[in-house]
Amino acid sequence: MQNHVLKSRMYFYGLMKAGVRNFDVRKNDRRFSVGDTITFMEYNHETKSITGKEYNVNVTYVEGNLTGGVNGDYIVIGFIPGYNVSNPF
Repeated sequence: MQNHVLKSRMYFYGLMKAGVRNFDVRKNDRRFSVGDTITFMEYNHETKSITGKEYNVNVTYVEGNLTGGVNGDYIVIGFIPGYNVSNPF
């Protein structure tokens, strides 16, 4: 199991944090696996900077090569909220 640290644009970060978006589409350039964790860092695209906010999730689903949807270079990652690594309580 691995922890992946990824940037997430503010709009998508907000949807994930609110529990509305429980998936992400990413380039398949890492070895994502069920059981991995992801730390999403909120990213401000306008200022090209990290805001300092983080959201941790546990990967529950990984799918690639979908017919009629995501091309072979991309995967869909499903996840559930994880705990805050720096402050679990």
